[in-house]
Parts: sequence; C-alpha cells; structure tokens
Amino acid sequence: MQYIIVGIGGQGILFAGKVLGAVALEKKQRVTGSEVHGMAQRGGSVISHFKTGDFISPLVRAGEADVLLAFDQNEGIRNLHFLREGGAFVVNVHDRSAFDKIQVAGGFISVNTGSAPEANTISVKKKNADEAFDSAICIGCGACVAACKNASAMLFVSAKISQFALLPQGRVEAKERVRAMVEKMDELGFGNCSNTGACEAECPKQIKLDNIARLNREYYKAY
Repeated sequence: MQYIIVGIGGQGILFAGKVLGAVALEKKQRVTGSEVHGMAQRGGSVISHFKTGDFISPLVRAGEADVLLAFDQNEGIRNLHFLREGGAFVVNVHDRSAFDKIQVAGGFISVNTGSAPEANTISVKKKNADEAFDSAICIGCGACVAACKNASAMLFVSAKISQFALLPQGRVEAKERVRAMVEKMDELGFGNCSNTGACEAECPKQIKLDNIARLNREYYKAY
C-alpha cells in the first residue's frame, strides 16, 4: 500500500505518518517513507510519503497512491495527482472560511512596492521581533475556537493583530486594523473570551494569552 498524507504545518502530518508506521510495524509489515516539511512553522504545505510492503524508494509517484489522506481540503486538492484511479481520498472538510474573512478585513499592511529595502533600514527590537514571529506562526486551525466554551476566536484574531502591532510597519494602520478585524469577528458570530485559557492549552502552535491582552489594549486605543 502507498499513502500520501498532506496538510499544513501544525496539523500533525508528520505525527500521523509515525503512527501509521508504528501500526504497520506491529503487524510485521515492511515500512518506508519520506517527509517534506516545507514551510511547516508558517502554515505552509507539509507532505508525508508512506509505504508498506516490498518497496525500495520511499517516494510515491504521481498516480500511484492507494490512499490520499488530507488534513486540509486545499492541500488535498493540490495533491490529487498522486492518487491512482480508484484510490481512496480521505479529506477533512472543516470549514475555516470565517478565519479567512477576518484576515481579509484587516490582517495585512499597505506598503509601496518596488525594489527591496535594505535589511537594517528599520530598526526593530529583538524582543518585539521574536514576539511578532511567535504570533505569526498561528495557522488558523480552529483548535482555539473548538476548545473555548464560548466559541471565541480571540486567540486567533489577537495573534494576527499582534504580528503587525509589534512591528513599525504595522503601526500605520493599527487602529483601522483592530477595529475592522474585531468587527468582522463579531459579525461572524464568534463568542466573547471565556478567560479560561482553554484556547492556549489546545493551540498546536502554543500561541500565548498575552496576545489577547495586547488585542484588548490595541482595541481600546483605537477609539
């Protein structure tokens, strides 16, 4: 059997491959595989090739996979070429479009395009740069909303606010951004923060509650 497991960073693609490998080994089957991590920590594509049986190469060729297991719908469609005719396509159809709408509302910066600026043109404190990066690794998986008894998206929204609020490039539109994203979050029907910390506990990227406190401060300053 030849398997392809795909998704985005943080969803457990590599872990799923290890679990399948452990199960196959328990059944005395020969196991081989390969992993392509990609931009895993930034929510990028991750793919795992997995084979059981008498195979030499760990990679699955296009059109030969017996099973395509997709943790993300878009990644599943993108990798359909691996699946053989008559193969099984198992996909997670969890709808995350609400997060996309919040991001479109204000999760961006407006800059002049052209040649790349010098790397040290804008000074950024290391502490701020580190915290901004830690916030930016949020992949919008929805675990925080599922864990919250109020179905709040505050951890997700605060991470997206923080990744810009901590950097000089994001300060120009800071007020408009936080107002637009919080307004869109409320419009989509997400609940208020429950203050239980369940979101932080379940977040696969370990996004901190400090971001929610920063979101509240930014929101208050925006009016």
